[in-house]
Amino acid sequence: MILGLLAVAQPNRGEDRKKIESMKVAYLTEQLSLSPAEAEKFWPVYNEFSKSTKRMRQDGMKRVFGPLKDGKTMSDEESGQLLSEYIYHVKEMQAAELKLINDLKNILPAAKIIKLRMAEEGFKRRMIYRLRGGDRRGRN
Repeated sequence: MILGLLAVAQPNRGEDRKKIESMKVAYLTEQLSLSPAEAEKFWPVYNEFSKSTKRMRQDGMKRVFGPLKDGKTMSDEESGQLLSEYIYHVKEMQAAELKLINDLKNILPAAKIIKLRMAEEGFKRRMIYRLRGGDRRGRN
């Protein structure tokens, strides 16, 4: 989500996206205190999770919210179908998150897996702060 917001706000999308990804890697690595051995195993698993959930979010948003863009009024049946699509999307995202956690159990101690979620939220807050015109260096 943050990547999409910054990409729209900046004219040089590819470079900005790479810069943000680099910042995220550094931030998460630091916050989780990943050893080189842990990082070597962690990043491929995390990157695959990120790619798959990005696709899920994009596809899910198109399926669920695409029909609402027109501003047309929907019947109860159509609304019910969209709600079912949304529920499916939520379950799909939850399944991906659970898969990540289970995959990481073989790579990281439980404490670092728990810290991962907090670190992801911290990074999002930092990026939102920057997007809103806060400290340009990304400090809170």
